Amino acid sequence: LERKMYDTVLVMANEFLQYDSTNIVINPIKGLVLYNMKKWDEAYDLFRRSVEYGCDKSSGYYYMGLCKMGKMEHHIADDCFVMAQNEDPHIAENTDFLYNRAYCNSKMAKVEVADSLFDAVVKLVLPDSSLMYGIYSTRGEMYYDMGMRQNNTTTGIRINDTHLKTAVKFY
Repeated sequence: LERKMYDTVLVMANEFLQYDSTNIVINPIKGLVLYNMKKWDEAYDLFRRSVEYGCDKSSGYYYMGLCKMGKMEHHIADDCFVMAQNEDPHIAENTDFLYNRAYCNSKMAKVEVADSLFDAVVKLVLPDSSLMYGIYSTRGEMYYDMGMRQNNTTTGIRINDTHLKTAVKFY
């Protein structure tokens, strides 16, 4: 997988799975290949089956969430992330996990939850400036989106100055 030889790995995985379709090592590897090839639905189904076969549930649910993120299905993605955390509470110490949960919540306009998760990520990555830039950029995007949301009580778009000022803080 590190060499990005996805087609080769996929052929080898498929050949092996012809003899042992429930293999708990090969199924997740095939899922990772499909995920890296951006075949979100196929990868999701494979990770779901892998969990049923007895693979590491936390990892399976996490990758199911990543597949749903790839499809912009943030509600389902976050549900998968919550299931991953229920299986292994220590996953909440992983910066990628926390960042992905924060991102999903920001896209669902759950600002308080997203902010709390972004804060947790910041505490884990300080003082890595390259990681901090990505976190603050995404956080700024969340507040910008909130500031530019359409207000149904008036015609046109009503700009929320508070959210835009907060966006500037993070950009």
